[in-house]
Amino acid sequence: MLSTALLPLSWLYCAGWGAYAAVYLLGLKRRRKFAVPILGIGNLEVGGTGKTPVTIAVAKLLSEGRKIAVSASAHGSPSSHDARLVRADDAMNAREHGDEPCLLRKQLPGVDLILGRNRVRAAQIAEGEEYDLLILDDGFQHLPLARTLDTVVWSGDTKNRRLLPAGPFREPARGIGRASGAFSESGDAPGKRTFGFSREYVGLRPLCGGEVLPVSFLSGKPVNAACAIARPQAFLGALRDFGAVISRTELLPDHSE
Repeated sequence: MLSTALLPLSWLYCAGWGAYAAVYLLGLKRRRKFAVPILGIGNLEVGGTGKTPVTIAVAKLLSEGRKIAVSASAHGSPSSHDARLVRADDAMNAREHGDEPCLLRKQLPGVDLILGRNRVRAAQIAEGEEYDLLILDDGFQHLPLARTLDTVVWSGDTKNRRLLPAGPFREPARGIGRASGAFSESGDAPGKRTFGFSREYVGLRPLCGGEVLPVSFLSGKPVNAACAIARPQAFLGALRDFGAVISRTELLPDHSE
């Protein structure tokens, strides 16, 4: 019912997106091209599809023997403005740089990051530093920057295909046509070569430090669950699969502190 009530706003959003895309489709503005190869890993929906973990996996595969950098928006942090280079040996913290960039740093300790929403400036930095490859974590809807290759993380089980705010889509589903391929854990993307992936939970890390515990540790134990992700249902479902008894939940907006 809420989705239906928000449909008029969704139509306005669709009109705005159409005007934005038409500017580049008609050649009124040109997409900036750079010599450095650029691989985009994005999606059509708002958060929660596994985009950053896929970016990490792809970066690990492609970093061997190459000098690469990852561009991330640093959403919700002071680093989201413009774009700046954070080298592999620079100190980082979530408050200044954002939670996702800190995850990227932890999982990709030898890879430089370029943080900020200005992806054209990120590409300029990457070209100046002579990287062999720049990977964009998100940014499929950032049309000012041309990419060598665009991929999307596709969630085939999404029933609501409406645009924001009536649904989770950032643009009409036909926008997948701009992508060269897709990653999905729920089935092939329409008309695209699709690479499958699955999520695997490998352990529990105590907040106060200490050894990593197996997920079986939760079996039969009462827990209070708190998260700040776009789709908390998957997180809560995983806890139940591990046998945890959820006593209380605290569901915060995506990226909340």
